[in-house]
Amino acid sequence: MKLTKYTKLSLLVILFNGLMGCASNPIQAELYLLRSDITSNVSTEIDTTKIRLNTVKVASYIDQSGLVLQTTDGQVNVARYHRWAEPLKYGLTSYLAKGISLSSGKYVHISRLSSDKSQKTKIDVFIDQMHGTADGKAALSATWTITVENKGAKSYKFSNIKELNENGYPALVESQKILLGEFAKEIAESIQ
Repeated sequence: MKLTKYTKLSLLVILFNGLMGCASNPIQAELYLLRSDITSNVSTEIDTTKIRLNTVKVASYIDQSGLVLQTTDGQVNVARYHRWAEPLKYGLTSYLAKGISLSSGKYVHISRLSSDKSQKTKIDVFIDQMHGTADGKAALSATWTITVENKGAKSYKFSNIKELNENGYPALVESQKILLGEFAKEIAESIQ
């Protein structure tokens, strides 16, 4: 079959329009901000000299912008279009400080300065696991150390899994927030 110039041009125009249609609908990234949904209507004077959330470190496989899913064979997949809105370490620090404060009734100071030594009690956190699972759950595993001036240090461990209410990344984020809230309560109990 011999194609005429007109037929070739028509096919080229159709192909071009098809490609333009695909290019005009880019996939939008969903960004998730890790902030506590609990708000306080109380205004009080803040005493910043008692408790400090000193460091929050995370395992390297979750220390990235995309949400993480562990597959059935133990591999992890990092989401391309479902990401944290800020570096995870900063979101976790803010979330945990607020949760610990609300659970303990004591203000937890966040210091970005390693030279800040004014607090009597310091909390160091390491999050070892924080991901979704292939069977529709959220997993959180972490350790923390409480160091009290002139009394030494004690270390603790937290590990829990929560079913997602529905499929999808928004449900994963909500379940992770619930787990982080439980984790913050455990930390608060350890500083009492």
